[in-house]
Amino acid sequence: MAPVRRRIVNKESERGMNSARIILVDDEPDFLHFMQLSLTDCGYRVEIATGSAEACAMVASSEFDVAVIDVRMPEMTGIELMEHMRKQGFRGQIIVLTGHGSIDGAVEAMRKGAFTYVTKPIRPDDLALEIDKALRLSVITDENRRLREELAELTSRQTLIGDSEPMTRIRRLVSVAAACDSPVLITGESGTGKDVVARAIHALSPRNRYRLVKVNCAAVPDDLWESEMFGHEKGAFTGAVARKHGKVELADRGTLFLDEVSDIPVQVQPKFLRVLEDKCFERVGGTCTVNVDFRLVCATNRQIDQEVATGRFREDLYYRICVILIHMPPLRERPDDIPLLALHFAQSYAREMNKCVSLAPSALELLKQQPWRGNVRELKNVVERAMVFANSHAIDAQELAAHLSGTSVGGSSRVSQSAVATTQGLPLQQAVAEYRRSYINQALARHGGNVTHAALDLGIARETLHRILRQARDSDV
Repeated sequence: MAPVRRRIVNKESERGMNSARIILVDDEPDFLHFMQLSLTDCGYRVEIATGSAEACAMVASSEFDVAVIDVRMPEMTGIELMEHMRKQGFRGQIIVLTGHGSIDGAVEAMRKGAFTYVTKPIRPDDLALEIDKALRLSVITDENRRLREELAELTSRQTLIGDSEPMTRIRRLVSVAAACDSPVLITGESGTGKDVVARAIHALSPRNRYRLVKVNCAAVPDDLWESEMFGHEKGAFTGAVARKHGKVELADRGTLFLDEVSDIPVQVQPKFLRVLEDKCFERVGGTCTVNVDFRLVCATNRQIDQEVATGRFREDLYYRICVILIHMPPLRERPDDIPLLALHFAQSYAREMNKCVSLAPSALELLKQQPWRGNVRELKNVVERAMVFANSHAIDAQELAAHLSGTSVGGSSRVSQSAVATTQGLPLQQAVAEYRRSYINQALARHGGNVTHAALDLGIARETLHRILRQARDSDV
């Protein structure tokens, strides 16, 4: 045994792993005590359990780096014990002991997450080598886990902007949600950033290598919902000239994001519930079962519990989709985050527009005073509009105020009324110019600052609108 001890001790000195804790589980006391003595001589801290019940109690009360478990035990098989330990939160590596007659059991254990298996009889030095390999893997696994957590924190801070207590809590919930596969329901007013949260959960999850499939349930006609979600076979109905893969199938191994989930037609909700429960479905007009594995994230701006109470949303479906609840607070409840968001949007648009423009402190203070009934989406719209028309390097409160009119509730009518009011008594040419400016701002507001969509709405070319905006900026029209 001396050569073994010398080799292992040297490795421990090199790696600093002499504090590694090992638990040995077997129903043969003599074997356990012999291995405990030998592995302790090698520098490990070793505890023994003479059965599954004792092992469960020890794992529940203490942490171990490696578990060595016999496959065949009277109370509980090694595989059953391994599964139970994982449910208890055991995160160490598991080595399975097996006789020549139970190799199949050991292979099954590895399929379920065991590090490796060794056959009896086993020499202490051979077992020590396997433990050493398992510990090396644990170091790598822990480091990867730490790096993922750091990356998750960095990504969430870059995506979910704000240092307020509500946003800190949301980032924490996003991190928890990303680490598991449980369904998530995101609630909150329109424009609060529910879509951003859904994308962050997907980006930080192990499923980020696969697709995030978004469905706006409110935009899908009731009679096309099944075909859109589950796909259809060729010839399933008039116009079905080829097989179509539905959104559920496209989200396989990835994330399915159902926005405005409360708009799922009532008659379709039972079928969707079955898909969530069974993770399988049949395409419209098909007979073959399609198996899927997706993570579900939903969002709604309605009081979904009221939808349940009125019968417009199934109660059992509600409980199925609302395992993790994330509520997005309105912007007015976190005013200290407004300057951070505004500066972020300003920097983004400055890069996009190739401008050297930012927001002055007075402008930031003015933004904090607004009600922001349209929440973050409205704030983003105002900042973009201000950046488009900026004629200085720093947009102050006075310049910004011109772009606040017509925002919030009833934006369209208020812009028009404001334009009419402000042009009264002006020379015709100036009045036309002022009205044109308000009319263009109205179109930009309707389309969230998207110049292409605003141009289509106005019936002019995108290049024409860009030219008008440049002229307005240069002449301060």
